[in-house]
Amino acid sequence: MKAIIRDFSDIADFVTIYIREAHPVEGWQVFGHRFEDMKDHQTLEDRVEAATLLRDFDLKCPILIDPMDNQNGLQYAAVPERLYILYDHTVMYFGAVGQANYKPGAVRSWLNCFRNEG
Repeated sequence: MKAIIRDFSDIADFVTIYIREAHPVEGWQVFGHRFEDMKDHQTLEDRVEAATLLRDFDLKCPILIDPMDNQNGLQYAAVPERLYILYDHTVMYFGAVGQANYKPGAVRSWLNCFRNEG
């Protein structure tokens, strides 16, 4: 995603929304990933603290925090992760749910088409 943000920042705004932790130590864990000791967030402060770890990825876009009612995660069916393109208040692209379906190449293709049409 860093390359996509870099390559298309002239035509698109990017944000990352940190949603509830998909693999907390109290739930279904995935061992060997970067945040395997992450606890389930009990407060918004917990979630904000966890989201600060995303700074290490240096994404060059704002990191927003989903409220504790998980409104964004629920509205966009984003657990554990999902890519979207919104244009003029309309969802133009939505990737399938989950890590196996996380396809930045599809986002790149859509943005290339958009750039070439404009």
